[in-house]
Amino acid sequence: MPFYLFEWCMEWASYIMSRQASFKVLEFIGRMSVLVAVIFYFLEADDRKQTAHRIAWHVINSANGQSGDGGRSDALEFLNRERVDLQHLDANNAFLQGINLPAAKLPFSNFRKASLSSANFQGAALVRTDFRDALLSKADLSYSYLWQANLRGALLTKSNLQEATLRMADLRGAFMLNTQLDGANIDLANFKGAKELSIDALKTAKKWELACYDKKIAFKLGLPISIKCDKYWDTVDSETGYNEDSEVDE
Repeated sequence: MPFYLFEWCMEWASYIMSRQASFKVLEFIGRMSVLVAVIFYFLEADDRKQTAHRIAWHVINSANGQSGDGGRSDALEFLNRERVDLQHLDANNAFLQGINLPAAKLPFSNFRKASLSSANFQGAALVRTDFRDALLSKADLSYSYLWQANLRGALLTKSNLQEATLRMADLRGAFMLNTQLDGANIDLANFKGAKELSIDALKTAKKWELACYDKKIAFKLGLPISIKCDKYWDTVDSETGYNEDSEVDE
């Protein structure tokens, strides 16, 4: 009788051990499945990113020529967060109020007649960007790079241009009530015909004595007629607002 009992116990022990081994195999397979899924997820991450970028660009390009937002704000903000280069963007007449594009790469872009009130372009690269007749009231353009940008006729009421680079920028006819210019570089910038231009605000800018002004403003600033500034602007294309032959200042 003890022998049969021993044999019965051994059979049960063997059964239990085989079950545990099966569980371990299943557990191992489960863990491997998760690991493989994670590996494929990361391998396909670049494809997913590229797909998301293509969709965003499709939204932006589909909205070209429309006066409304057309989903462009969200698409542009997404691409900027992804650090995508946005140069040569065409947002002519677009409605982009309050858009958030800090440090965006937007040289040679077109924002002509765009509604950009309260937009955030802080630290953005805006070389030769077209802002003609754009609505930029309360916009944050501080620390932005607006070298040879065309701001002719733009509404800049209460906009922030502190520490911005406005060298050779075209601000003719711009409306500049309460525009902040503290620390901005306005070397050879053209303010002729600018409205509500504050003498005190100009004097907070860098190289204000080298910019172009109407005779009345120049007199108030105690400046003679700027031959150097006028000579440069005589070479400027009347349409683009900059000299095509001048090299882009890096």
